[in-house]
Amino acid sequence: MTSSGTPIDPKALDLLNSLESDRPGLISELVRLFLADAPKQMQLIDDGHAARDVEQVGQAAHFLRSGAMALGLTQLTEASLAVERADLADYGLAPMGERIGVLRVELRNALLALLNEVKQI
Repeated sequence: MTSSGTPIDPKALDLLNSLESDRPGLISELVRLFLADAPKQMQLIDDGHAARDVEQVGQAAHFLRSGAMALGLTQLTEASLAVERADLADYGLAPMGERIGVLRVELRNALLALLNEVKQI
């Protein structure tokens, strides 16, 4: 969570809201796309980790991180980066499982925060 107690960076949220005034529906569309894609990326991470497929995990974590950055989801961005940067030697070790667990929690927190911010999707 950010220092404000929310998974969404308040400055990023302000920026998104200012863009919303220029293009109504923009935030809802961005959030809707992220809500649709993020669980798929998490599944790719889980599947890739089980198969010890570093490329699949890294790519899915990168896509998740990119979407999180665009929406100001700071903690999810950091958790995604930690998984993205893992190498094969990390697979099968407790710290890698913990990284993925943290990523899963941060994704859940981010999705709930986004749903709270955008009332109509």
